Amino acid sequence: MIKKFTVLLLSCLLLLCSCEKPADPVVTTEKLPDELPQMQISFFDVGKADFILISCDGRNMIVDAGYKSSKSKIKDELKSRGVKNVDIAVATHNHKDHIGSMAYVIEKYNVKTLYISQIEADDNLYEDMKEAASLRGCSVVKAAENMTFSLGYARFKVLSPNAKLVRSGDENEASTVIRMDYGDVSVLFMADTMQTAEATLAAAHKDDIAVDVIKIGHHGTDQTCTSAFLQKTGAKYAVISTGDGQEVSDQALQNISDCGMQLYRTDVDGDITMITDGKTFKFETAGRQ
Repeated sequence: MIKKFTVLLLSCLLLLCSCEKPADPVVTTEKLPDELPQMQISFFDVGKADFILISCDGRNMIVDAGYKSSKSKIKDELKSRGVKNVDIAVATHNHKDHIGSMAYVIEKYNVKTLYISQIEADDNLYEDMKEAASLRGCSVVKAAENMTFSLGYARFKVLSPNAKLVRSGDENEASTVIRMDYGDVSVLFMADTMQTAEATLAAAHKDDIAVDVIKIGHHGTDQTCTSAFLQKTGAKYAVISTGDGQEVSDQALQNISDCGMQLYRTDVDGDITMITDGKTFKFETAGRQ
């Protein structure tokens, strides 16, 4: 009787163990050192397009890759900075002024992880990007709201798009918005988002959009950069990537000025580099070539 009871008890225990929910993966929080390595964030002058390089302590990340014709500029700038490998690439959306040279970057710089839009495209640039990632063994992740990742001590959080913006099918409004935190310094990369996405962000991420620096969305057109949104960010500095005869809208300029932001723009200042140690930051400009 005792033997039967023991067997029954062991059977029950085994059954309970087999039904137990798997343990969550261990999450470790790396403590920031007292002094962080110097980080550089470069907003390159590639016309009405985006190409941003984030470099720190031997690690590199790019946000978008300009036009297809931006390849020589990208090659020269990465070479001048000694960049041989890119750890993370973000293709915020699939327009030609953002992924034009992304396939080239993946092929030449051993990109490890590529974040792409949740909206797929039926064109050669998109297919070339996906094919390059596949051939190079690059991990491809569809960026989604609240997703987080790191580049060394820098922390990134995807704030947009949410499911509704993706369902809209609007590439600009559903482009990937990222907040970066490096020590006490924060930057908001707005890609090509416009007023709908701005309103969504203000409602869903009112704390996350409070930053020191904002890269203005959609090249500073009259479809973006609302006064209400800018005020909620509290940013003191703004960067606009534009050119090719595309004028920044007067309303955007007025809204930025009204918020007391210092503005840098690639069509006026050329390449713009933000340098930070996680406590303070400064900007350097190359001037138009």
